[in-house]
Amino acid sequence: MTAPAVPTALERFFELQEARALEPWRVLVAAMRREYDSACSADSDTLLHTFIDVCKAGLLSPDEMLTAQYSLLASDAGRKFYTHLLLTKSASERIKAHNFAVAHDCGEDFTRTHAKTLEVLPWPLFPAQPAFTGLNIKLLAEFGRQREGAGSRGAPTSTLFRAPLFQGGGGHPFRQDKEPLVGAGAVPVANGWKVKLLMQESHGTWRFTLVVSSFWHQAQ
Repeated sequence: MTAPAVPTALERFFELQEARALEPWRVLVAAMRREYDSACSADSDTLLHTFIDVCKAGLLSPDEMLTAQYSLLASDAGRKFYTHLLLTKSASERIKAHNFAVAHDCGEDFTRTHAKTLEVLPWPLFPAQPAFTGLNIKLLAEFGRQREGAGSRGAPTSTLFRAPLFQGGGGHPFRQDKEPLVGAGAVPVANGWKVKLLMQESHGTWRFTLVVSSFWHQAQ
């Protein structure tokens, strides 16, 4: 009976190298690196068109829209401006400053017409570009209708944004920010179920409520 062949040093080296490549953490790191490389090589025009599409579909939260807007379209000065807002301003102050910056880019007529509304508009305007003009008109119109019926409604909501998981300023440690975390959007999980996490402050104590519910969905 012939004895089994003993692997050579080179064969053993490649066997060990293959085994190392299959270690779970190495597989994860490789996948994340591919994601990074793919994102870095993406064409700027493609990213812009994707941004336009997801804005029109209402798939972004206000904060996500702002981050994408300044990342894709702002000058160096604009990115410094947004960083300043993030580090020093509350959520409502940040939105107001951003909206007046967009209004400036839209021109004097736009600013004169909407200045009073922009003082209290709770959502950020979309970029001052033709592709987003219709969205800004719709956003201002939604707010106008809700202000007229404010006596019978709660906090205003917009169909142009996805509700963020946690809303409000949340007491940034470096800001005098008293805006509470008031709630969460619905998060889909599996099999037609969704989860909503609510946070409410009462006398300095946070209360967490997890709401699980089903929703109707069309069979595939």
